[in-house]
Amino acid sequence: MSDTGSDKLSEIASTDKRLGTPDLEDAANIVLDIAKGITSIAAAGIVASEVISMGNLMDSGSKGLIDGAEGVTARIAELEATMNKAISLIDTTKAGSSTEEADIANALKSAINELEPWRDIANGETMKAKAAKEEVEVLKSEVENLRRELDIANAKVLAAEEQVITRAIESNESSGDLVESLIEPPAATVQSYLCRTMFPTRDDTLSDNSALFNTNRLWPNGQIITYRFTDGHANQQAKVTKVIPEWSRYANITFKLVSNAALLRISFKNVLECWSCIGPDSQKTTINVPYTMALGAVSKLPDTTPGDRALILHQFGHVLGLVHEHMCPGETDAVSLKEGAILKHPSFQDSGPLTSDHLGVYNNSSVTNYVSPDLSSVMIFSMPGDLNEGNFTIEPNVELSPLDKAFMVINYPRTRVHSQAPEWTLRHALLIADVDENTGHAINEELDLTKRRVLFTNYLSRARQQRPSCSRRPLRIVR
Repeated sequence: MSDTGSDKLSEIASTDKRLGTPDLEDAANIVLDIAKGITSIAAAGIVASEVISMGNLMDSGSKGLIDGAEGVTARIAELEATMNKAISLIDTTKAGSSTEEADIANALKSAINELEPWRDIANGETMKAKAAKEEVEVLKSEVENLRRELDIANAKVLAAEEQVITRAIESNESSGDLVESLIEPPAATVQSYLCRTMFPTRDDTLSDNSALFNTNRLWPNGQIITYRFTDGHANQQAKVTKVIPEWSRYANITFKLVSNAALLRISFKNVLECWSCIGPDSQKTTINVPYTMALGAVSKLPDTTPGDRALILHQFGHVLGLVHEHMCPGETDAVSLKEGAILKHPSFQDSGPLTSDHLGVYNNSSVTNYVSPDLSSVMIFSMPGDLNEGNFTIEPNVELSPLDKAFMVINYPRTRVHSQAPEWTLRHALLIADVDENTGHAINEELDLTKRRVLFTNYLSRARQQRPSCSRRPLRIVR
C-alpha cells in the first residue's frame, strides 16, 4: 500500500475518533493499527527478499528465513482479519448511514485488496527459503559422505603402513625405501634413539675428566637463531616450533622460523637419523650436507609424544652448545658396542668406519657439560639396546633438568626473568650449579659476558679436577 493510502487511513481514523461513538472509536483505533502494520509489513517483505538474494545457505539462516517469511504471511492474515472485524463493526452501527462510515469501510476494503500483492511476495519468499533449506540439507549430506570416505581412506593407509612395517621387521630390513619414515614410536613410551653427535674424537676433549664444552660452542648472547625446514610433514614441523621455545625461558636466545636463508636447516627425511651441529658449528663451511640438524625420528602423528619432545629438546641443546651427558662404564659392566649394527643404523650409513678413537672418549672419561654427569639431563647419552651386546637401552629424558636450565641462565643471561620461569635468576642458577661463593660473587658482579663465561668454565675445570678420575676397562668393538 502506498504512503498516501496509509496517510488517508490515518486521517480518516483520526477524524472518526472525534465522532464520539464508542464502536466507531474502536474501529478507528483498529484502522490506525492497520495503517502502521501495513508499513511494517512492506519493510519486512523487502528485508526478507534481500536476505534471500544474499544466498545464505547456512542451516540456521535458512530456518530463520522460513520463519520470517511465514511470519510475514501470518501477519498479513492477522491484518486482514482485523480489517474485516473493523468492517463488521462499522456495518453494525447504522450501516451506511454516515458518509464518514462509508469512507472508512471503503478504505478498509481497499486496504484488503492492496494486501494481496504482499501476500504473494511473502508466499514466494517462503518457497525460496524452503528451497534454500533443502539445498543446505543436500550439501550437508554430501559433506558427511566425503568425511566418511576420507575416514575409510585414512584407515586403509594406516593398515597398509602397518603391513609394510611388519614385513620389513620380519625380513630384517631396518632401513631403505621399504620402511622410509613410517615407523612411529609408541605414544605411551619414550623411544630410545641414536644421536650421531654421540661419537666425538679425543681431539674434542679438553682433558680427561673434562666436559666436551668450551665457550667457542656458544652463540652471542641475545642471538636470534633462524631456522627453516628442508622437508618433513607439517605435524613434524609444528612440533619443533612448539617445543623449542622452552629453551628460551632460561637462555636469552630467540628461535625464529624463516622461509629462506637460515642458520639452522632441519631435515626429517631419514628415519631415525638424529644429530645436530653443536653451537655455531652449523656455520662452518666444512659442513657438507644440505642440512645442519636431522630429526628423522620425530613422529608424523599430530600429538607430541614424550619421545618427540625428548628428541627435539636434546638436539636444540646441541645447538646451544651442550654435548652428551655420559657416565663411563664400571669395571665389570663395560658396554660392548656392535660396530656392524651401528654402521647399518640410518644415522651412520654415510659416516665412515667406527674406530676405537671414537669410542675412547666414552671409555676413559665421563662426558659432561657440568662438574659431574647429570643423569637427569635432557642431554643424556641415549642408545637403543640392539646396538650393544648387553642389550642395554638408555632412554632419553623428556624434561630439562635443573642443571640444563642453570647452564642456560649463566651462559645466556636474560635482562629479566621469563614470565614462565620467574625463579630462574642468575643467583638461583649459580646455586643450582653448586658454584662456590667466591666464584659466584665474581660471576654475578662481572658485566662482560665473555669474562663471565670464562669464569664459569674455569670453575667447571677446577671442580672436575677435584673429583675422582674415571679409569675403567676400554669399550671393545664387536665385529
